[in-house]
Amino acid sequence: MRKQLQWAMVGATLALAGLGARPAHAVSCATGDAASYEALGAGGCTIGDKTFSNFNFSSVAVTDANVIVTPGQNILTQGDIGFGLTINGLTTIGPGGSTDLLLKYTVSVNDPDFLISDAHLAFTGGAFGPGGLALVTETLCPPNQPCINKILKVFDSPTATQVSDVANFNGVPTLNISKDMQVFALGAGNFASISGVDQTFTQIDTPVPEPSSLLLLGSGLLGLAVVARRK
Repeated sequence: MRKQLQWAMVGATLALAGLGARPAHAVSCATGDAASYEALGAGGCTIGDKTFSNFNFSSVAVTDANVIVTPGQNILTQGDIGFGLTINGLTTIGPGGSTDLLLKYTVSVNDPDFLISDAHLAFTGGAFGPGGLALVTETLCPPNQPCINKILKVFDSPTATQVSDVANFNGVPTLNISKDMQVFALGAGNFASISGVDQTFTQIDTPVPEPSSLLLLGSGLLGLAVVARRK
């Protein structure tokens, strides 16, 4: 009788674990400079239901201390999660001035029941003069698959401005992101700068338990009731 009760309790415990358990993941992301995010390595950190990892910042003109990463939720639209970059020093003056900041990182879902199906990009920047341009371009590449066709692009120039962009695509569990932030000032008196970039992905709610999981839970609880009644 005692052994039957033990097995019934094991069944119920496994059922509950299947419903609510999640694998252990990286620490929560916190505000820090580029170097602190690079130090996270492959383990990365989590924002909402996603893990961000493998950060790599590269620039000739902008030091790690001048790039601050701020994680958050609802940055661009309600329900979005991601992070903002505050950048000091991504500026150039003409004639012939140019510099850039390249960021690479990986974003992955923590729950295999869900997939990443969109990416949002926005920036704060400006350009002055006919040869001035502030530009951010971004490619999204699932591992071992072709990159997503749409390249995200935001920019400011004397003739046109686009401060935000979005890409929707078939869902994937992981994306490798490459973001190139560039400023150009080709003519005398031209000026361009980028002071902030926001990146978000849709936050997904916890799914409703599958019928098979509910059946497993019910079987475990029923076993407990039967054993208790016999006892």
